[in-house]
Amino acid sequence: MDIRELFGVDVEKTTKGAWIELGGGVAILAKRADDNNTAYQLARAKVLADPEIARKIQLNLMPTPELNAIDARLLADHVILDWRGVTLNGQEVPFSKEKLMEVFSLKGFG
Repeated sequence: MDIRELFGVDVEKTTKGAWIELGGGVAILAKRADDNNTAYQLARAKVLADPEIARKIQLNLMPTPELNAIDARLLADHVILDWRGVTLNGQEVPFSKEKLMEVFSLKGFG
């Protein structure tokens, strides 16, 4: 089998995202959170360049909830683009970055 078929990167999916089935009828449209996503990498570098954040991480003093909040914001701003099948109290929830942040803040997500 062609090695690119096994390990290659679909450039279109890298820039536009790909649908990922999470189960239970829920799917997210997401870009990669790696070097192929320049906006994500630049935003992450900017956050980690903050002297206070860098010091806390280096000394292993960053509380998990703070790290989760940083990751959630980066994912909401640069990785997760849409969702389908998300409901709350039986009602379909339209995607927005704000709604995604609300979901991330639900008990069990952070």
